Amino acid sequence: MFVFIADDDKYLREGIATFLKKSYGSDVSVKMFANGVDALNAIRKNVPDVLITDIKMPLLDGLTLVSEIDKNIHIIILSAYRDFEFAKQAISLRVDAFITKPIDLDELGASFEQIYRDLSCMKNSCSGLSILLDEHCHAGKENSIIQRIYDLTKEEKGNISLNLLSSELSMNSSYLSVVFKEKTGKNFNRWLREIKATVAKYYLKETSRTIYQISEILGYCDAKSFSGMFKKETGYTPIYYRKKVLSKE
Repeated sequence: MFVFIADDDKYLREGIATFLKKSYGSDVSVKMFANGVDALNAIRKNVPDVLITDIKMPLLDGLTLVSEIDKNIHIIILSAYRDFEFAKQAISLRVDAFITKPIDLDELGASFEQIYRDLSCMKNSCSGLSILLDEHCHAGKENSIIQRIYDLTKEEKGNISLNLLSSELSMNSSYLSVVFKEKTGKNFNRWLREIKATVAKYYLKETSRTIYQISEILGYCDAKSFSGMFKKETGYTPIYYRKKVLSKE
């Protein structure tokens, strides 16, 4: 896991880096920055998994830094301010945690551990999706077009559409749909919903990601559309599935 720490307090950023290395060993690689501009430039060159950043820093403050970077980066905000407005702004930027100074290492550790588990689950989910897709491949392995569809779906973790595939393959979407049906015996959109529902089940069971976050991962513009698909495929809403169905397993 690649972690960036941005804080103008040298002792604090080095202390956090030491804490993470002692806790996670070689699983964590850390880079440190004394201001927001250096951190932003580094992120644009090499995107980290996690950013731990102070709010008040020279050249560029932490909230502005967060607003400028990839939304898929996990964020932990550090601040000497207890002002509700800062916390509210941090929440609007979808940060993972807002921790006030002086830093409680137990609180920081708990927040980081949740991120660590979520990222581990995502890697497992990708592996699980690959296995699932491989099970579907037998019907079309002889056809390079079908194989490419499976490959692209793996790469995107289910966040795929017929239009995107047709663009990637430089083919008419209607023709591609016909080829898929001929080679696999399945309607493409029906098959894709099955894939997305299976991936969604994994996220609901193995991670703490919100319904909104899962819907984004799977390429839905809103949680309502995702919930409708999930209920159609499983008979349950995502919330009911997480709370009731999984509790009985």
